[in-house]
Amino acid sequence: MMRSLFHAAHRAVHRIAGGDRHAGHHHQGHAAQDPGGMGISGESYDRLSGWVLSGLHRQAAADVCRRAPRDGVVVDIGTGPGRLLLRIARTRPDLVPHGVDVSPAMVSRARANTRRHGLDDRVTLHLGDAAALPLPDASADVLVSTLSMHHWADVAAAVAEAARVLRPGGRLVVYDFRGVSDGPLNQAVAARPEFTGAPVRRERLTGAPTLPFPLFARMEVERAPAPATPHGHTATG
Repeated sequence: MMRSLFHAAHRAVHRIAGGDRHAGHHHQGHAAQDPGGMGISGESYDRLSGWVLSGLHRQAAADVCRRAPRDGVVVDIGTGPGRLLLRIARTRPDLVPHGVDVSPAMVSRARANTRRHGLDDRVTLHLGDAAALPLPDASADVLVSTLSMHHWADVAAAVAEAARVLRPGGRLVVYDFRGVSDGPLNQAVAARPEFTGAPVRRERLTGAPTLPFPLFARMEVERAPAPATPHGHTATG
């Protein structure tokens, strides 16, 4: 019963915000029409997602902050109003957080949130897609996504972008509903030489201490470390 209510609440959030704010959504071709909505829609999504997803964001932020190296670059794919980025930036002042979203309204809302919390000089927001990240090669240490993968039109393209943007040894960490299949993610990872032999590790999690069942799943894969040089040093790039 609680699971049905939670799913209904999340669907309601998407309807209010225009239904396809996440980077890589299947309506990504309509990005120029602002798929996330404007004005009250963006504000309503922000308020509701803060209520519905606060537990998941808390867990994801703690996870990212434990794993990111000193002065590391963290990219939130499908950042929406930027709530996860705010938690990460407050917890680890040394990190360099970036957020990417396909919706101009959500990027605008995230920028407003970072300004309101005095973090706009540290958090960088980009309008972009999971399958075409606006970031340089080998520039990020952690890519994280919360409840966005099930919207990605082309998981293989998104994984290829993750492989391009991640530094050797970097991590892709994806949170989504437990019922979302990790088959496409596993297939895409297996096809990329940058993830040679690296398994996608999956675990269940509740997302809130009050939930009696695991509602979400966490999936993680590590980009292959740089090979050692003949002199025993680690190559970069």
